[in-house]
Amino acid sequence: MSKIKLIAPQNFIKSVYFSGVINQFTLLYPNIKIHMMLSDERLDLKATEFDLAIRIGKLDSSQNICKVINQMSFVLACSSSLIEQYGIPSNFDDLAKLPHISCSPFENWSFKANKNEKVIFKPQPNFISNDIEMCALAAIEGRGVYYGPKYCLLPHIKDESLVEVLTQFKPIKRDVNLIWPDKLIPKSTRYLIDFLEYSLKGVKM
Repeated sequence: MSKIKLIAPQNFIKSVYFSGVINQFTLLYPNIKIHMMLSDERLDLKATEFDLAIRIGKLDSSQNICKVINQMSFVLACSSSLIEQYGIPSNFDDLAKLPHISCSPFENWSFKANKNEKVIFKPQPNFISNDIEMCALAAIEGRGVYYGPKYCLLPHIKDESLVEVLTQFKPIKRDVNLIWPDKLIPKSTRYLIDFLEYSLKGVKM
């Protein structure tokens, strides 16, 4: 039996996009065993002997092979109680005056402004977590403005627990990457790479 060591962000693995994907793969390839570690840490695959990694966002240059298989959308939102207290922000100066909620590893908030100009906003958070759902709950409680994955925040926006703000600025999507060491890889790893690319490519995130 072959074994693949996979490392991936815990929030992404728990997302609706990834739900059932690994189970589908193991049903298709019952002789391949997957050892999965959940972490947002950018580990060296060669040093840690991981075969494959899923990473969200811009990557540092390395000797690994990287394939972008999708992009993740983000939303900037807060509770109506926060708006009542501080008013609706109309620009980034107003946003800077509000309390912020930051989800690691998305410390900086990137937007497209007029003429596709890129704007990087650096929040000064009074609440930080590596769990997107905990950050969403903090936002619902009125503890700050939250820049988080759309798939997590959209249900709360639909039930009006949260309100989108600064909608004239579009949060920049972040790449969903597959990464593996630049070396000859086993067929089992190639099967998983191809399966993940097929399963996640084109899914609207």
